[in-house]
Amino acid sequence: MSMPARVAEARPTTAAAAPTSTALVPYAGDGEPRRVPGTEKPVNAHVLFYVLGYAGLSLILAGALLNGLAGRNLEVVSMFGVMFVGLGGFGVVIHTLYRPNERKVRHLLLALASLAATVAATLLLNHVTREIYAAAAVDRLQPLADALAKDPRIRVIGVMNGNVLLNGYYGLEDGPGTIEGEQGDRLLGDVLARDGISRDEYAAYQRWLEREGMVRARRTASTVAFAPAGRRPWLLYVAPGHALPPAHALLDDHGTHHSQPLGGPWYMVLDGRR
Repeated sequence: MSMPARVAEARPTTAAAAPTSTALVPYAGDGEPRRVPGTEKPVNAHVLFYVLGYAGLSLILAGALLNGLAGRNLEVVSMFGVMFVGLGGFGVVIHTLYRPNERKVRHLLLALASLAATVAATLLLNHVTREIYAAAAVDRLQPLADALAKDPRIRVIGVMNGNVLLNGYYGLEDGPGTIEGEQGDRLLGDVLARDGISRDEYAAYQRWLEREGMVRARRTASTVAFAPAGRRPWLLYVAPGHALPPAHALLDDHGTHHSQPLGGPWYMVLDGRR
């Protein structure tokens, strides 16, 4: 046997390829592309301002609709909407003025157009819901209007600022108050005795007003005017055989008013001239 052959036999055989070891716990970034520092997608903070603004516009519309149909004062919804629009609008303007470009200006114009459309829609909603509310209210109020129109003992009745009203009396129901044109403290019982109204009759009228969503009523020889709860126009009933009073005499307080027919003997009393 030759020397080269014996040397070859003495050499240990090596594996064809050493197996590659795998990490038991993958390091961060395994299976996902590496990101070059500085190329991360920036957070668009101005999107928050647009979201606030458009959410505020939606709240304004919702507030106008709820306030018109619910029969109560729900203006807090619209107030939150105005606040959101103010905050969002401020951020949008700052974003547009900082390095302005065509895209920013286009988005700002779209936001302004949405604001204008919301204002127009709110005015329309206020008008429509006011008509719907008044038409439904007068149907419910007819029996109460008939009862008050036939009761000459009642001139003013209801509540205001947490106090009761009755024919010049203003104060607590079971405590001191004042009577228009008189000095010193008076009691509700003094007015009831003076005008021949029993405590039960007075309480029944007050409950009736509250049940129909009214805070007070004013009666004259020819009309009965009702003040609804919330910021709503007065509703005026004209007794049969009488004409609609002139505009300056629609309500017994300061200011200019005009009437809008609701059908039959009922009118809505609105502020300002026609």
